[in-house]
Amino acid sequence: MNAFGKYSVVDGGGTPSVAQSRSKWAGRGISLVMVSAVLLVTGLGNIVHADQATAATTPQPRASTFGVQFGDCSELAGITTITVAKARTVVPASFILAGDSTGVPFVVRVAHCGAVSIDGGASEAGTVAQLGVSIVSPDQTGNINNYTAWYYTTSARLALKLRLVGVPAQWVPTLGYDLVLNSANTGTLAVDVTAGQPRFLVEAPVVEPASPAVAFQANWWIQSGTQRTKMSTPIPDLRFGRATTTLATPRGGQLGRLLESSTATFAVLDSYNRFAAAHMTVARKRS
Repeated sequence: MNAFGKYSVVDGGGTPSVAQSRSKWAGRGISLVMVSAVLLVTGLGNIVHADQATAATTPQPRASTFGVQFGDCSELAGITTITVAKARTVVPASFILAGDSTGVPFVVRVAHCGAVSIDGGASEAGTVAQLGVSIVSPDQTGNINNYTAWYYTTSARLALKLRLVGVPAQWVPTLGYDLVLNSANTGTLAVDVTAGQPRFLVEAPVVEPASPAVAFQANWWIQSGTQRTKMSTPIPDLRFGRATTTLATPRGGQLGRLLESSTATFAVLDSYNRFAAAHMTVARKRS
């Protein structure tokens, strides 16, 4: 039993504890826009179960572009840092890392939307979790650009569509996103991705957004052979709130090795946000 109560994460690295102190980090080389814009990427959907992801064969691409409409969304977004050497285990040399020699931004984003529609189809509620490393924009667009390390979703339809264009999305139908309200504008958000690979848990006291909405765009990228996929989401009305997030993961697992710890806090950005609607365009082309 760890600090998340009913949850327990045990993998080669043992059960992680929750850090009580939050690290300080000076965001040298990272613009305020980058720090803000990390959360604006979205994607939700469904296929290839998480426990089958490593053995599954990625389907051959059929369509190189599709769109996803999101509505009634909230999200938890955080940025910490990892070393350049660790970042390079995720990001190919053809991409330029953001940050500097003291640290590279590592992004954790989990979003839930009441309505998700792919290419104008029927809508469904869905949750998505995205983890990745911030990079310099390959095409000079977006307020923040991230290279995708892992992608999880409760929607089989979206997972399948993403895999068809080179994104190794995991279908995790049990991905938990549970907000317990303490008052009209505060609560505690628990995220459970223990059915995914790598597995992790998040717990975050949150404060609802009170600031005016802002517009910005996030791009998430991934390379697959000679093909490069871009997931681009402009959000016209993103409202930022606050969070105090702690992530727990097995120290011996992939994520724990990348973070060099069984826990992480988010000194660069730690926020709970809402947006009414956004449209993600997914496009794959030869790099």
